[in-house]
Amino acid sequence: MSEENRDDEMKESADLPTATEDSVDETAAEQVTSETLGEEVDSATPEQSDKAEIVEPEALTSEQMVAALNAQDYKGSELMDVLAQIEALISQARSLPMSSSVLVNKAQALSLVESAREAMPADIRIANQIVAGANAVIARAQEEAEEALTQANSTSERIQADAHARADELVNQERIVVMAKERAEMIIETATQQATDLAAGADRYCEEKLTVLEETLDKLKEQSAAGRRVLSERARFNPDDLPHLEGENAEVKND
Repeated sequence: MSEENRDDEMKESADLPTATEDSVDETAAEQVTSETLGEEVDSATPEQSDKAEIVEPEALTSEQMVAALNAQDYKGSELMDVLAQIEALISQARSLPMSSSVLVNKAQALSLVESAREAMPADIRIANQIVAGANAVIARAQEEAEEALTQANSTSERIQADAHARADELVNQERIVVMAKERAEMIIETATQQATDLAAGADRYCEEKLTVLEETLDKLKEQSAAGRRVLSERARFNPDDLPHLEGENAEVKND
């Protein structure tokens, strides 16, 4: 780097705003405002500012916002001046060969960034905190909605499972009833068939026995009739006829 360029950078660094008593007072006012709102706004480094406490939108009343805005003067013009200095620092920096990068003095850049942070109006910080709080509320609402939806889906699935189980149980019961009816009908049909077969067998047996009995009775009737004839012939027998028969027999013998 040439000596002329170093002189230019020294002049530019001399023109940079420094921390004055006014800026210290303004920073103190910002800290008082932050304590009034019940939060800590740290503007020392970007890492610390990222860890600032998130303020819920409903936590800030209109009176607190007005008090915070009135606690310090609006610094929009000062912030624009610092941004213009940063733009000038970058645009006037020396470019690297064969690249779109430039060489910027680190101390000057950090000093301008710090000045921009100090010049940032309080309403922007409050708005940033409100937006962050709103995002947190939205995220929490989405989480609660997803949890409610998950619980509703779980309840619906449980109800559907119970309904399916009950339906299956009823179907099984109905199937058992149908099977019992079919079994009963089969038993009745079998019993009816067996009763029919037994009745037919009994009829055949009785028919056979009655036929045999009838034949026996016929034989007994014939024997009874023969006996009666014998008895009738005996009743007509006359003993007086015996000598006559003997005389005739004697004559026959004599002849």
